Amino acid sequence: MQARISPTSPSHPERAHNVTPPPKAWNNNSWMMYVALSLVIGFFAGLVGIIIVLRWEGLWYRFGLVPPSTLTDSIGGIVRSLSSEEATIQQVESRLREKVSPALIGLYRSEARTNIGDDILSPEGFVAWGILMTNDGVFVTVQDALPPGDLIAKMQNGQTYPVTLKSSDAVHGLQYASVELQQSSVADLTDTQGYVILGQSVYTFEADLLGRPGSMVRHPIISNDGVPGTSGGVIHSSEDAAASLILGSSTVGVSPGTPVADRGGKIIGIVRAVGPEGITAVTSDTIADSLRSFLENDAVVYPFLGLHYIDLSEDPSFVRIFDVNEQVGAYVYGGDEPAVISGSPSAVGGVQEGDIITHIGSETLTASVSLADALRSVTASNGEITLSLRRGTDTREIKVTLEFR
Repeated sequence: MQARISPTSPSHPERAHNVTPPPKAWNNNSWMMYVALSLVIGFFAGLVGIIIVLRWEGLWYRFGLVPPSTLTDSIGGIVRSLSSEEATIQQVESRLREKVSPALIGLYRSEARTNIGDDILSPEGFVAWGILMTNDGVFVTVQDALPPGDLIAKMQNGQTYPVTLKSSDAVHGLQYASVELQQSSVADLTDTQGYVILGQSVYTFEADLLGRPGSMVRHPIISNDGVPGTSGGVIHSSEDAAASLILGSSTVGVSPGTPVADRGGKIIGIVRAVGPEGITAVTSDTIADSLRSFLENDAVVYPFLGLHYIDLSEDPSFVRIFDVNEQVGAYVYGGDEPAVISGSPSAVGGVQEGDIITHIGSETLTASVSLADALRSVTASNGEITLSLRRGTDTREIKVTLEFR
């Protein structure tokens, strides 16, 4: 739209007289008035300029500059983080003490019974932490942390109970045991089935560990073992591989059996080992699967298919690397190892290297449902399954009877 231009003709056409008016006298009041007026005009002009600059960010990007709003948003976020960090840590610690602590059991050598103090963290005879998993006294700890001989468990309320060892999960290094509780101390932590409510373990986040001295130690989780992209190269997945969290290298106050909790006060793992390379923890997802197997079978068993595979949905480049037409599914591949283990259910059923498994029974493998996920629903009572797979351009169905180990 063109701007309207008004004519500048004088309002009086008669010729102006060449008369010089006398100069006006300046006084202090006039000077102050002009200064005040200039300041007001300058303020509003600057305000309009700021609005224009912040509103028309496209001009900044056109000249290759970062608009001021981006910088102010970043600074604002940093300031908000710094201002809330102290309160957040305090809230987290309070939440952990409230929700996680009641589920913790201190395990001690039986001979230390008379020397254990009132505090559950009493170091005299301390062996490891246990995490109460059900409201009737079943708990989990780390197998390698337990010495031979009798153990006693000390609860948060100060009561002690003899420990009865149950089945172990050798794949993940877990040990199940139980105590006969007179009064459940975790009723408010359990769901309708009486299980302790676990948080979901994720691959990258900041977790909190409750250390043996009673202080909360914060560690960043570096990676999840077996997840493509975290350690470089192609990961050869296997259904019997231990899923574990690799935590930061600081090991102060951390011992096998130490629970890993998130900021919401839910347990998302348990420390399996502490060494020079850092801390290894079993994830809550793995604990949940293991516990379910133990409670259903009175022993921990896993379905064994007997093959190595790559989840094609983990990386779009796998389609090009392995020259396949499917973008999801389990690509049977062993790398330096046999893709199909000799004598295994897969070998007996006729699975071959290069096959792409797309279904297990009626379960379709997707980006969110892996082969291992689909196998979790298979129990010993329904161990015969049908694998749907792609072999070249053909689609085949193979019946396989799983083993349970």
